[in-house]
Formats: sequence, structure tokens, C-alpha cells
Amino acid sequence: MSYRWVTKYIPENFKDNLQSERASSAARRAPRILDEFSKPPKRGGALRIKNYTNTDFVSLILERGFFEEFERASQELGMPTELSTIKALEDYHEKMRRAIALKNKKKHVGANSIL
Repeated sequence: MSYRWVTKYIPENFKDNLQSERASSAARRAPRILDEFSKPPKRGGALRIKNYTNTDFVSLILERGFFEEFERASQELGMPTELSTIKALEDYHEKMRRAIALKNKKKHVGANSIL
């Protein structure tokens, strides 16, 4: 039996209250996380994306002022700018994946409540 199956069908008196509190706090944060992605960025024109068909790469063109701030922060942290850039993109991508999962879960829960 999987952990999910057990937690789904186990009687309430055996469930871990702390775990259910964590789950409910995640559900409370869901609208806030989804709202974060619907807000316009603070620097609307700071980025352009160039996509070329003959390469496997995409060019990200950043506004010079924004890049200089980012580069300075990377240097203060003692990290190469390329490393901090990829880490920032990976972190934000993970946030996006969580937001999509929350949105799908919200949509799924809404569909089940209608039945």
C-alpha cells in the first residue's frame, strides 16, 4: 500500500494532526501563490527572448541596468553570474510548477464538489 492510499483511507483518529495542519496551511497559501503569477512584473520591458531555429539555445536579452544589479548581487554572494542566473530560473520554474499543481488541484476539487 502506498503512503497516499493509507493516509486517504485511515480513520481520522489515527491521522497526524500536524500533517493535516501543514496541508491546510498549504491550501491557504494557494490563492496567494496563484495571485503572484497573475501580477504584472515590476520591470515590464526588462527582458526579450530571441528564439533561433538553427540552434538548441534561446537568447535572453536583459535590460543593462537590471543585469548590472543582478551581477552585483551575484558578486556580493561570491557566485558566478551564470550560476546565480540558472539558479534563479530553476527556483522560479519550481514555483511555477507548484502553482500549476495548485491550480489543477483547485480545479479538480471544484469539479468534484459539483457532483
